[in-house]
Amino acid sequence: MSKSRLSFRITEKLSQIHPDVDYLTIDTDENIISWQAIANAFPNVTSIKISELAKVGEKHNIDADFFSAFPALERFITDSDQDLDTDFTDVSVNLLSQLSELKLELCSNTDLSVLGCLAKLKTLEVTVKSPTLRFHAQAESGLEEVALTLTHHCHALDIDLSTAPINTLKIKQRNHYRLDQPSAVTIDTFALPACLSELTIDIMTKAALPQDMLSHVSQLNKLTLEQQGGTISEYLLGDVAHITQCTLKLKDITTPVPASLFAKLASLTTLSLALDNTQLEQDFLPQALPLEEFYLHCKDSDLTPLLNTNLPKLHTAWLNWHHEQLPVWLAHSPQLTNVDLLFNGDISAMPVLPSLTRCTLRGTKGDQLPETLRHNANIHTLNLLNCAYPALGDISAMTALENIWIQPWEDDQALLPNMAGISELPALKTVRLDIIPTQIDPIWLQLAPQVELDLWHQHLATELAILRSANLPFEQCLAWSNTLVSINKPAELPAMPTEFHLTLMAAKYNRFKAQHKIWLRQVAKQSEQQKPLDNHSVIFISGRSAFKAAELKAKSAELGFTLSKKLDASVSHVLLGSAPKSIELLNIDRHLLIDDTSLQTYFTAEAPKFLQQADAGVMGDSVLAMLTSPDEASHQVAVQMLEQGGVTEAMRLPLFFILKTTSDNKLRKQIKQLLAGMGDEPFQLAVNDRILFNACRGLDKYGRLMGQGVMVDKLKKQKKKWGEALCNQFAKLYFARFGEGLIGLMMQKETSTEQLDALSTLIDGDCLNWRRGAAFEQMLAHFDEHSIAHYQRHINCSTTVNYDNLLGAAKTYLPQELAQNHTVLALDLGHCLLDALPKGIEHYRHIHRLNLTGNALTKLPDDFALFGELEELSLSHNHFTAFPEVLMKLPNLNRLDLRCARKPVASDDYISTYTYQGGTSREGAYRPIRAPQAFRDAFPNCEILEDI
Repeated sequence: MSKSRLSFRITEKLSQIHPDVDYLTIDTDENIISWQAIANAFPNVTSIKISELAKVGEKHNIDADFFSAFPALERFITDSDQDLDTDFTDVSVNLLSQLSELKLELCSNTDLSVLGCLAKLKTLEVTVKSPTLRFHAQAESGLEEVALTLTHHCHALDIDLSTAPINTLKIKQRNHYRLDQPSAVTIDTFALPACLSELTIDIMTKAALPQDMLSHVSQLNKLTLEQQGGTISEYLLGDVAHITQCTLKLKDITTPVPASLFAKLASLTTLSLALDNTQLEQDFLPQALPLEEFYLHCKDSDLTPLLNTNLPKLHTAWLNWHHEQLPVWLAHSPQLTNVDLLFNGDISAMPVLPSLTRCTLRGTKGDQLPETLRHNANIHTLNLLNCAYPALGDISAMTALENIWIQPWEDDQALLPNMAGISELPALKTVRLDIIPTQIDPIWLQLAPQVELDLWHQHLATELAILRSANLPFEQCLAWSNTLVSINKPAELPAMPTEFHLTLMAAKYNRFKAQHKIWLRQVAKQSEQQKPLDNHSVIFISGRSAFKAAELKAKSAELGFTLSKKLDASVSHVLLGSAPKSIELLNIDRHLLIDDTSLQTYFTAEAPKFLQQADAGVMGDSVLAMLTSPDEASHQVAVQMLEQGGVTEAMRLPLFFILKTTSDNKLRKQIKQLLAGMGDEPFQLAVNDRILFNACRGLDKYGRLMGQGVMVDKLKKQKKKWGEALCNQFAKLYFARFGEGLIGLMMQKETSTEQLDALSTLIDGDCLNWRRGAAFEQMLAHFDEHSIAHYQRHINCSTTVNYDNLLGAAKTYLPQELAQNHTVLALDLGHCLLDALPKGIEHYRHIHRLNLTGNALTKLPDDFALFGELEELSLSHNHFTAFPEVLMKLPNLNRLDLRCARKPVASDDYISTYTYQGGTSREGAYRPIRAPQAFRDAFPNCEILEDI
């Protein structure tokens, strides 16, 4: 059997039979002819879930027609967030007899007793809308779990479940986040079964809950009572002798909660007591109550009745203690291991708690930690949250302390206590400080390397851990740390000494990877000048190099230099790769640092491969042609040839483009090795980063066409790392391969050599084809009729040609340089998402032909009259509201296209196709833009194209 969903094309699905479906989800806004039609199409369905429902016939609810259509239904759930009502009027028990699970988002019946007669129904969840509710279960009922949620309409309950086998019962009023506030509920009858294990009641009432409601219950695993208003009866717990977990949330109780409430309890494991404007009777908790966990939260409530508490078996106490006196009664709990105390005052008189292992203090004050804590050798966790202590004091006796968490007020580092001595604690594992650090406390650096220092500035915490683990002089470590504390972005790192870069690189820490590479390139250049590589060089490889070991060995044999396996005095040059090793043996005064670029330059100069030689022109051109081909098989062949013949400068960019756009991991690895050490620092950073553009086209995970916005947005984010020149060159190659992606350059206000070089590819003869560069039009081939209609009307362009609006307004700028350096007599601005003429068009007023088709222009500016040499103009498929009068000032105009120049109208059916000619809607009939007679008289020889 299988699951199915009714969402779209309902009529088509209901015309077929689906005998293999047993679980059906209805999630549709389409009308359904009848429930029986669904039952006929899905004859074996036993489970139905409704997530969204339109009309069924003429109704919008669940009633007898539904249950009559599905008499074998075992599981039924409504969860549409539409307040879908289920009405059991005229529904017989026989129609419900197979139900085992029923979850209803709304029911307006006043009597649900029909659900208490069902032998197979185990789980029932209902939100009740009726003013009153009667729910009586019979002996034959199979109910085990019942949850009733009351809306603000419900104010009276008559519930008798005494004969049902229910073990879990929850009755609550709808969450208060809704606008409808709950009403006070009156409970007329509330009889519960003896087998009840878990009971939750969350209501507002003006009276006490029935004092006999638990009269047949002797043991509860979980009792949760949330009551607002009314009173608490001293007999509320009836004859219950054992409760594992009890939660009382009491607000605005009109009389003190009786001290005898827990008198009959023989055992109570966990008590959670939350008081809000609620008072307690004196000595509220019975003496020697066998309570193990006590959670207290209070607001506007007097805690004096708890001052004489005696809980000898207590091991966990979480106390929101709003009282002038400390809870010294904790001294009577010798087994107490976990204390969480909120107390706004001095706790120097805190009692001795010999078994305490975990202590959390909130808001406490004093000159130092209480002596009873500082002398406790059992505490392994200490949390100080919003406490005010100038110093921790002498904590040397806290030999078991493993974890300490300090959160000063408003996360202010200045409010941290003096933590002298913390580094001497033998068991310490973690120190958490919830601060935004502004300076380094030397104590942090004195922590043992195995101690984790946790700061809100996670980068800094990691960097301090690296420095603490390194064998560095303390003063040097402190100076570097104070430099790092003020750095928010890696680019802010100032010039740092060699030891700093080596330490972080050896730790495989990549936050400053770009800065490490820039530093290494600078140092390598100095090394190359100081002592160039030659056949006498002895090179040690430290870390991972982009060169293969076999290649280095072959070059060593060819050029005569020596590869050393040890970093000793014989080594002249150290090739520093990623994650360098043996840096402790490095002698900066003796060993010269080089990088892959140093080796690559040396190899190319001393032993160029056959493609790098001067006479390799024809073969080199052939390989270059394969690299620029769209065929990936050609790329693989070319890469294999380059591994043998070497890479020339002209091949770097094509290789880089393939590296970033291929999905072949093996090919990427080969190209990375080929480009090792080539180009400048930004180029090497781009080669070695993980930024890829192989998933920027096609469909996203939701089946939406992505277009070029994803690529343009991603490339824009790389400008600071790659440099603008490389990004512009990449965009040019991307456009040449895929026909899109150039619009990012077209949107740049400032021009550059690389940008102009790329945009010059849009010159077709004497025409600047801006339309081809915008590349929006090529997406239309993938659109259905509905999407094309949206595009033509410029509705939701962010979801049609401008994916997720990643291109913003997609405003482009026409460079003046293109008009100066090329003979441009025509300008094609069609399909460029224009609602106004682009900036820079004033440099092209000499043109003869202008195409503005497929945009959203509503008018032409007055200075359009300066296009005095214009002969041909297309305004088709725009949003003009009237004929542009400025056209009367163009003396040379001989061809004008006004077809569909007005915004198209929509039919009354929003989903249907938008139309131009003959279209009508609530907006009225479509009215074409026509040239007035005055224009025709002034331009008798002008060819005018208009709607018929």
